[in-house]
Amino acid sequence: MIDNFIERGECDFIREFTTPLPVYVIADQLGVPRKDANAFKRWSDSFARRLSQMASAEEQVEDAENIVAFQLYFAKMIDERRKKPCDDIISDLVVTDIEDPDNGAVRPLNMEELQSILQQLMVAGDEITTSAITGGMLARKEMNVAFAAILSRLDNIRLVEEKCDLSYWPNIILRGLKELHIRFDKRAA
Repeated sequence: MIDNFIERGECDFIREFTTPLPVYVIADQLGVPRKDANAFKRWSDSFARRLSQMASAEEQVEDAENIVAFQLYFAKMIDERRKKPCDDIISDLVVTDIEDPDNGAVRPLNMEELQSILQQLMVAGDEITTSAITGGMLARKEMNVAFAAILSRLDNIRLVEEKCDLSYWPNIILRGLKELHIRFDKRAA
């Protein structure tokens, strides 16, 4: 992914990195080929939009079509993995036995249960990971602004070479200051 924008020296971080990364990782773990990653993302977005209950009537139809496509795609993949398991999560799931809560009999997961698990892995992993990576980068950017503000006021702060107790400073600021090799002494009250 990074190879697609490294030469430019910049990227649309959400579109080119935080959105495709979790899709690729989750799809790879499930055994979904990379060529199907765009469909995988479309299905995930449709499930998430249904949960939000914010879709227009047109979007609801589109989401229903995408969900049917998801069900058909994974039903085929589940059948293939039952016949010929691979080293992926779907293969692990199709050979998993559970105890039926109604009668106590041990049985394999059925198609509805398998698809429900796959949907949850796909949507939760995609949405949460994209949000976490994006939020982390935004926090890092905001930290850079805060550090720049601190550094711009260094003339008002006495720097010292010796190690000092900074336990009263918030942890996140300390980490950033240590990265910049700046140490502060306690100022007299």
